[in-house]
Amino acid sequence: MGRACFIGKEVNYKTLERVLIESAKKVDLKAKVNHRFDIKHKFNLFRKTQETYNYTMVNLKKGLFPFMSVYVPNKNSSNWFSVWNGFPYGIASKEEVEKYSEVVLKNLR
Repeated sequence: MGRACFIGKEVNYKTLERVLIESAKKVDLKAKVNHRFDIKHKFNLFRKTQETYNYTMVNLKKGLFPFMSVYVPNKNSSNWFSVWNGFPYGIASKEEVEKYSEVVLKNLR
């Protein structure tokens, strides 16, 4: 289950990533940033691989267990992100997702 969070202004990628990590620490979660790429293979005389950036997921853990994941659509300025919970993203309740989202939005203002 996902929750889209609209920031209300354009925020650059580095600022958003930093705030997502800092907000996770404030609610006692560990954050790990994963950049996802599309990989295309070309087979000619030489094998070439082309990687294209797709999106970023910030995976949040509580202890050893996945708690929730945050989707960031691109590395450009953005005015939104989404928070996901439930299988396979994590065990966070709806209230915990809302709490984390509110902390992030508060830190961005």
